[in-house]
Amino acid sequence: MRFTKPEQFLLAGLAGALKGARGIPSKDVALSELRWATGQDFGDDVKAWRVYLRAHPLPPDYIGRRAMQQADEARALHSTTGATREER
Repeated sequence: MRFTKPEQFLLAGLAGALKGARGIPSKDVALSELRWATGQDFGDDVKAWRVYLRAHPLPPDYIGRRAMQQADEARALHSTTGATREER
């Protein structure tokens, strides 16, 4: 299955579709990401999330909370040391 929108893989994880497939988050991770990314909480109601996300899609460049936090940490490290972790 090919996902063209960032929210599609989160909805697949929330629904338990393709459980264990590479790149598909667990139900708990998907729910946490959806809550974090939207500020909303529809619990595990896939239909409610789908309706909301249809009206309020995630940005096309959304990469997820963990990746965004890692990027922020790398930028902070670079700005304080002037070097990447590999260069130190």
